[in-house]
Amino acid sequence: MRLFRITFFRHLQKTGETSYCYGADKDSAIKNWFEYNKDADWHFLYASEVTAEDGEVQFVKETNRVLGEA
Repeated sequence: MRLFRITFFRHLQKTGETSYCYGADKDSAIKNWFEYNKDADWHFLYASEVTAEDGEVQFVKETNRVLGEA
């Protein structure tokens, strides 16, 4: 499983928010994100893979900000 950064916004909100979700690819990560947020008024904006080189992976895992299981 790879880690993806999902950026989303609430209806009429001007700035996006970020969460993290695992997936085999970008599409499955987006699908997983929608499963966790299906009852909320969130709108998907974009997703990008988080790589180990930028250090964000370790930070996200240490702070337990990932939706779902790896």
